[in-house]
Amino acid sequence: MVRRKTVINRREIIASIGTAATLGLAGCSSSNGGSNDTAASETTGDTGNGEGDETESSVDYPTEEVEIIVPYATGGGFDAYARLTAPYLEKHLPNDVTVTVKNVVGGGGVKGTTETYNADPDGHTLMIWDAYQGVTQQIGRNVGYQLQEMSHIGAVTQSPNSLISMESAGISGWDDFVNRIDELNFATQGVGAISHTGVVLLGELTGAWAEEDVNFVHYGGTGEALSGLERGEADVFLVGPATSGLKVVKALNSEMTIMFSDPVGEDSIYHGVPKQYSGDLDIENMEQYARLTRFRRFFTGPPGVPEEILEIQRNAFSKIIQDEEFLQETSEKGRPIVNPGSADQVSEVMGEQFETFGSSPMKGIIQGVF
Repeated sequence: MVRRKTVINRREIIASIGTAATLGLAGCSSSNGGSNDTAASETTGDTGNGEGDETESSVDYPTEEVEIIVPYATGGGFDAYARLTAPYLEKHLPNDVTVTVKNVVGGGGVKGTTETYNADPDGHTLMIWDAYQGVTQQIGRNVGYQLQEMSHIGAVTQSPNSLISMESAGISGWDDFVNRIDELNFATQGVGAISHTGVVLLGELTGAWAEEDVNFVHYGGTGEALSGLERGEADVFLVGPATSGLKVVKALNSEMTIMFSDPVGEDSIYHGVPKQYSGDLDIENMEQYARLTRFRRFFTGPPGVPEEILEIQRNAFSKIIQDEEFLQETSEKGRPIVNPGSADQVSEVMGEQFETFGSSPMKGIIQGVF
């Protein structure tokens, strides 16, 4: 086995190498590609924001172009969801507005978040981001923003993470995985990616292993990580979201060893794929880990956006995630809408993430990772 400790700055561009080039993942830590089955049983239009409310607002909004900032390069999951959402935001916002997408790359999402945070709070600048990545970066790095202060609109998709292992590793399940933890090589997209921090925090929360027990192979993006797995340099890959895990399983000689969720029904896009579900494991803090690391792509804006403008944005978002044309298009393009959520839900889970990960010993572990 190859045990490289190379540290490469994280990026979200797929390298066109071998089988990885066929996946269309562009960042398992930030992409949500997957089955064309949107799994109706997993999709809900309940955002808790009064969807369908046609009450007229006293605010004239929007009055100019609305811009969605994507904190990563084109081609990834965040970019795909932003570009799929943009025309439907145009459709459901008043005033026949134009919505554009802008990629602001740098610092693993920090540059784009900083630009959004410092934008005028007039509702014309939005961004798409992930709660787990945003929270862990704020805790682990010296950033110039506070996610808790931003003006959240809603989560377009919330999908569980999954542990993918190569068939050659022969991992039979959780117990075998834990017993062999120091024998395995873990692929990551780079230092600080969920495939890195997620493994460290899983061991800490469950008490199953310590960070020093894990052999990480840090690559420069998802494409390189997948190619490393294909070449036999790594054995295991923590993939967020699980819809991206489905693509890895289909493309490589690999299997979904664990999906961090309760068991799913027969109508689910995940049915019959995972060897084990975390919900079936009687492991301390496993449910909490699955909940807090769930991949939540959410739309937000700078702090201080007036409530009347936020209400207009949230009502438009509620209509988007119930728009049959939108749901069909996202499904056909491999970006299914799974468990959309309200701004309140985003704020609630983010608060729990800050409370859990921002306290000892998690805070020190996260800061050590970065």
